[in-house]
Amino acid sequence: LVQSRGSLLMALLPFRSGCPAPLALLAIVSACASVTPISAFAPSGGLLPRCSTSPRLSLAAPGGCATRPMRVQSVRMAAAADTAEKEKAEKPPVEALTHDPTPKEFLNTLMSSRFTEEQKGSYLKWLAEKSPSRVASSPFVEELMAQVDSIKKKRNFWARIALPFVVPSYRVKLGTLDRMLTEFVDAGVNMDGQNNKKEMNMDGQKNDDQTRRKRALVALMRQMQYKGVRGIEAEMIRARNQPTMAEMILRTPEGLETPKYEVLAEMQGFEVREYAEFTVCSTPMGTGFSAFESLAGYVFGKNQEEKKMAMTTPVISSPDGQKMSFIMPSSFWADTKGAPTPLATAAVKVEGKGGGMLAGTDTLACMWFGGYTTKDEVVKRKKALREALAKDAAWEVADASSEPVLLQYNDPFVPPWRRRNEVALTVKRRAVPEA
Repeated sequence: LVQSRGSLLMALLPFRSGCPAPLALLAIVSACASVTPISAFAPSGGLLPRCSTSPRLSLAAPGGCATRPMRVQSVRMAAAADTAEKEKAEKPPVEALTHDPTPKEFLNTLMSSRFTEEQKGSYLKWLAEKSPSRVASSPFVEELMAQVDSIKKKRNFWARIALPFVVPSYRVKLGTLDRMLTEFVDAGVNMDGQNNKKEMNMDGQKNDDQTRRKRALVALMRQMQYKGVRGIEAEMIRARNQPTMAEMILRTPEGLETPKYEVLAEMQGFEVREYAEFTVCSTPMGTGFSAFESLAGYVFGKNQEEKKMAMTTPVISSPDGQKMSFIMPSSFWADTKGAPTPLATAAVKVEGKGGGMLAGTDTLACMWFGGYTTKDEVVKRKKALREALAKDAAWEVADASSEPVLLQYNDPFVPPWRRRNEVALTVKRRAVPEA
């Protein structure tokens, strides 16, 4: 892009060189105004990227439109706006579509920020009714993927360029969607966070790159009901920066009970907490899916008393990865005797002391991170927590032989940039040297 006032003659050069018309027109617009360098759009650590303050031209972040320079806003302001939005009166039920949409109409509606949440919801409802079992395996999703993959044709190369401003183009939106799907596949994980560099996944389904792209597409379509595709990509880019604990709190699912704790100390990238007693239900890991099913079944009434309980968060994985635990509702924290009895055929047991998380001490150092909890990522975060504690002047590891546990707060369909994960390790205060 032209970074300073340029001549119209120079802007017309793309036409002569065979550049596609949309890019050439953008060059003309850029030549007629003073535009700040692209580096001005680098993430600044706040909620919004920095933007041009040129009096001649004010550019919007992807998915937005600005008539004046944007200002960096605090995460708390965004939270307040989110809360206000959710406190609105209950919305009417989603109406059914009266026609079968084409793949282009379907994607264009979801990717756009001009359609309402209710309008997009009617399209998603239509797809769910059309594919009641496995949405990602439905023929219609195959057609949607064909639309996305069409952007890879040579003549569409211009649509795959990430632009710092809005271009009202279906192909550009497809390019944005393609970039996000590619990032998911390159990460080497399924939408449930499990390593997917295998020929088959945990439930025996084919697991090649195209299958992973389709699963990611289905998850992204759910997100696009509430925000256009450009807005989601902008959020994804901002989340690449190290998030603060305040941002992590916003990623915690609303309405789900979590263990209570008091923050004793805050450091760069982690904090020390004193936890209150809580109870969990646990099962051997086996495959991640079967362990999750066993615990979910117990919580939703597959117990001897047939008692249903509320879901909670986070899910705890033991240091060796051999045990998964769900937090029990707080009514069972003080006394585990009142908890429903697991079925004799289920390998589920109720445990106090957080299933061993609070064994020895209730003081833990917790390091937070976003994204998927792949094996390599978890190993990296555990190592980082140990290194941070080794350098800390006030806190140290309580037991040198202990290993951190993994806490995961979100359901499998939450995209990586909205996930809250933590590794936690028991700690104690360093002894004060005698004078």
